[in-house]
Amino acid sequence: MALAENMKAVQAILEEVAGVENVYDRVRNWQTEKQFLDGARTDDGGVQCWFLTREATTAEDRGPRLTARRHTLAVHGYAGVQDAAASETSFQALVESVTAALGADRTLKGTARHSRPAQVRAVDFRLLSNVLCHHAEIVLTVEDKPAGNSGLTGNREQKSRSLVTRRLFPSPRYPRYASGRVGQAGGHGKRRADRVTEHRLYRPVATSGNRE
Repeated sequence: MALAENMKAVQAILEEVAGVENVYDRVRNWQTEKQFLDGARTDDGGVQCWFLTREATTAEDRGPRLTARRHTLAVHGYAGVQDAAASETSFQALVESVTAALGADRTLKGTARHSRPAQVRAVDFRLLSNVLCHHAEIVLTVEDKPAGNSGLTGNREQKSRSLVTRRLFPSPRYPRYASGRVGQAGGHGKRRADRVTEHRLYRPVATSGNRE
């Protein structure tokens, strides 16, 4: 499933960013403080986590065998506020690092045809399990890679066969048909030439009455 592969790729890209911890490919709903701390605790004892989700998907018809699907993915990042450590500055820098990493891999590790530049939709503060956190919402639009390119390949093969057919068996509507150069390869040029010869042999001859 392309969407699931896109989400896993985004998760992997975020996990490679220095300073990012606790990345999940879904939204978590921790019910107890212990669950929250187990899922969001950082190595230095702080709080940080990142959730990924799909907000919407659009589809564009590009032919009978090809549909372009574009997913809007949202990345929600949280980090505990630590005023003494100037966490506002460090979190803003971390958001920039995440957007840069997403922008550096536009195919999302080969799982997408293309992804647009990541946009920071909002940066604010949220309460997460009664902990005041910095919050950032990063949005990414991802276009699915056609499955095996089967639809595109099929269209190309069909056009190629159609072109060969026209060359071997040209239609009488085309001027080059009368020349017989291509038509002779398929046997049609000779019949066309026969009809032209027959027309010339049996063309009515004007009588003297007609000339008057």
